Amino acid sequence: MPYALFPIGIAIILLYALTYLLYRTGIILKKSHRQIWNTGLLLTFFITAILGLLLAVQVNFKLEIPWIKELLNWHVDFGIGMSMIAIFHFTWHWGYYRDLLRRGIEKSKPAPEEAGMDFQAATSRLTFRDNFPLLVLGLTALISQVIFLREFLSVFHGNELVIGIIFACWMLLTGTGALLGRSSPKAEGKNKIHITGFYLLGLLPLLTVFVIRFLKNIVFPAGSMAGVAGILIFSASVLLFFCLLSGFLFTSLTVALSRKYKSNLLGKSYAVESTGSIVGGLLFSFLLVYFLGTFQILFLVLIINLSVPFVMNQAGRRSIFFAGLVTSVFFVLVFILDLDLHSRSLLFRNQITIETLDTPYGNLVVTETGDQITIYENGTPVSISYDVSTVEENVHYPMVQHDRPDTVLILSGDLTGIATEVAKYHVRCADYVELNPWITRIRSKYLAYPEFPWLNILHTDGRKFLRKTEHAYDVIMVNLPAPGTAQVNRYYTTEFFQEVKLRLHPQGIISISLPGVENYVSTEAGRLYSLIFNTLGRTFRHVLVVPGQKTYFLASDAELDIDIPGLIEHKGIETIYVNPYYLDLFSLQERSQQVEEIIQDGELINHDFRPRAYFLQLDYWLSHFSTNFWMPVMILILLIVLAGLRSSPLDTAIFTAGFTGTAAELILLLGIQVVFGYIYLYLAIIVTVFMSGLATGALIADKIFGEITYMKFRFTQFLLAAIVGLMAVTFLLIDRTQIPGILLHVIFVSLTFLVAFVSGLLFASAAILRRSGIASTTSRLYSTDLAGSAAGALLTAILLIPLLGLTGSLAVIILINLLALMYSVIRKTAI
Repeated sequence: MPYALFPIGIAIILLYALTYLLYRTGIILKKSHRQIWNTGLLLTFFITAILGLLLAVQVNFKLEIPWIKELLNWHVDFGIGMSMIAIFHFTWHWGYYRDLLRRGIEKSKPAPEEAGMDFQAATSRLTFRDNFPLLVLGLTALISQVIFLREFLSVFHGNELVIGIIFACWMLLTGTGALLGRSSPKAEGKNKIHITGFYLLGLLPLLTVFVIRFLKNIVFPAGSMAGVAGILIFSASVLLFFCLLSGFLFTSLTVALSRKYKSNLLGKSYAVESTGSIVGGLLFSFLLVYFLGTFQILFLVLIINLSVPFVMNQAGRRSIFFAGLVTSVFFVLVFILDLDLHSRSLLFRNQITIETLDTPYGNLVVTETGDQITIYENGTPVSISYDVSTVEENVHYPMVQHDRPDTVLILSGDLTGIATEVAKYHVRCADYVELNPWITRIRSKYLAYPEFPWLNILHTDGRKFLRKTEHAYDVIMVNLPAPGTAQVNRYYTTEFFQEVKLRLHPQGIISISLPGVENYVSTEAGRLYSLIFNTLGRTFRHVLVVPGQKTYFLASDAELDIDIPGLIEHKGIETIYVNPYYLDLFSLQERSQQVEEIIQDGELINHDFRPRAYFLQLDYWLSHFSTNFWMPVMILILLIVLAGLRSSPLDTAIFTAGFTGTAAELILLLGIQVVFGYIYLYLAIIVTVFMSGLATGALIADKIFGEITYMKFRFTQFLLAAIVGLMAVTFLLIDRTQIPGILLHVIFVSLTFLVAFVSGLLFASAAILRRSGIASTTSRLYSTDLAGSAAGALLTAILLIPLLGLTGSLAVIILINLLALMYSVIRKTAI
């Protein structure tokens, strides 16, 4: 087992960054910050030393210890942790060692305990009570955003467009709330507004999740597909109150602090709120999602928000009574009456909801209808106890093509039925790879299947497994949804098919599937089919299209036969659906030819870094609603251009920074999935690093620049464009050369931090340069930043990446940043 150098290093750096930000924002003392890491150094030293002594004794006396390898791993891992913490301690006392090297040992001078005194003097007036509401606001907004997004993806079976719509609604509504916050009362009455605001901020997430589940089947008839307009109106209506309130509170709290201390504290408020987001992200990603359900997590968020008046020392009798009443009511609803299960059952009418389980990868629901058990993942059925026809097609269409399938790889799918059908071929070995281990556990609980000695179940990313395994297979079955998201698209690219070919025996077969069609193949479906057919054809000599419940694409270097009923009969495989009595060869040939006739030969293929398939799948999905996809996109782009021309250079720069930060984060996340596979905790780390960069940049802008000027601000704009250019060069190198894995980890984490750090610098600098009142400055800049982020999320996910690929998208982002810089230079002044 390799030593965990990178995971331990990243985890310690993130934790150090968190305690450092808490210290710099005044939430904890510098002494407390150092005490935490002094304790960490002591613990890691003692554990490393004790384990080292045990290992020395074992070697010297040749003792037989069965767990010696685990002991060695622990020893090295704690040693890595101790080394990382020791580096932090070295930086604390760097001045001493520098002087020692320069002049030798001299009489020690007292360490400058308050380095950067000017910055400390500007912010030390803020107390923990001042910072706590902003910290809670950031934590609440981040956790609620993640939970709301998971709920929407579950009820709408979301793709990238749905994600983009929800992000856009969230940020635009929050920005609108920030604009409303500038008209809040000056001093008198503001505390009451803040107390009421945090009570509502704690309650609204609980109510919002319930409303989503309650209204979904009322607004959209059960079984129907929700269109773009419906999703937009529904999500905006549901998110309206929470987003307006969170934006309002940020502006109102920032204005209140700035007026209290007679100083512009927008940058500091932005950093504190971002720190709260970091805490919320870490708590949710590494702890809460593993142990608590949706409503249980939101109950904890409610308790945190109810504590704000008490921490601020402004809780009266009414506040105490209200907090106690609300806590009691929701404790009973959530922990005793199981509100999560009962509200989730509203989404599955005419079914009995047996169990619901939240996992890091989404929500799982088990329902019962008569004798049929169905397991849903994010609202989509992944296992059905009596779905015989689909399971038989998935297995027998590819398996029957091979003379003697001996080794099989199954990427996802209904394991209960698939394993039973694969067993009919008397295989020697079958590896089943499923990303979400909770699916396997809940499936074995409700849909038990015989234990087969030849079946291996592995929980990892499918592409990651293919790269690492040394096994070769006769048949590889890819049982994944259509490439409607960038994550799933990775299983429909030429790079994936080349990886598959390396793991196939010479006569091996791969099977993938797309949504099926009846008698008419639409233009949009034809484009998608053509792209996948041509992409397979670049790697394999023969590609066969087999229509069924879904449209299957079989590919191999060996010849393939459409006479599946005859092959089944020849091999003597007993089936219910896939056999000559049910399937007619003539009809199968006719439908296969019908699909192949609309497939057009072309040069366009689907790539990892240029994912055309998910754009075409999105176009195919939109065709169900007769939606003109380009019209709203062009209108949005036109509005952005017009708004930019009417805005000041500062506003344009902040909009561009918000756009760039969100777009770059999406591109980096996709790049990481392509290179390393889908790793939930890694993606959570990247998001946390991004928020850390924002907070750090906003916090130390004046320390870096000293006096902030327009020239320095424009240089920072150029620096942001340069970092995006560095990202583009990185992706070109990754696509064309082999870069060591450990170096790639460092590159991705560093680029994420740099983009966010410079974006934070720009925001804090703009807050100083803007020549207007604090209320106007706060509301205008914060809402502009969010509007840019909304545009970046929507346009990058649904337009730039699928049409231009990752490198092309980065080129467009560089151009946008340079245009914003030119606009700033031409206008010369800012308002």
